[in-house]
Amino acid sequence: RRTTQSQFGGMQKWSGHCAIAEALALLHILSPEVVRERFGYKGDGLNVSFVRVFEISPVWVLQNAKRFSGCRSWVELLPLPEMTMRAVLNDSAQTKLRAQFDQISSPPRTILPASGPCVRHRD
Repeated sequence: RRTTQSQFGGMQKWSGHCAIAEALALLHILSPEVVRERFGYKGDGLNVSFVRVFEISPVWVLQNAKRFSGCRSWVELLPLPEMTMRAVLNDSAQTKLRAQFDQISSPPRTILPASGPCVRHRD
């Protein structure tokens, strides 16, 4: 298990256990098919991060452009307009979800047999 600090204050963890990936389903919006695809990409496992989401005001619309196409790790953006940020969740809710994330993403004491959305069936 690897843990690193992300630029935005979230903890990034490596999970090589499918059971952990399955248990995190309540904390993200990805479909089981996408989790399965990502779990098996370049070896079994996932990098997962817990981040805090903020609402910005005024809304800033970034128009899609050809220069954003393809797989990009970094893109240059125009200067941001002046804006305010408000946390989407209050501190109590954020803390509760963070504790849930930490509990789920800690490596299990017993490795569970592979089952569920991360198992790839081969012909």
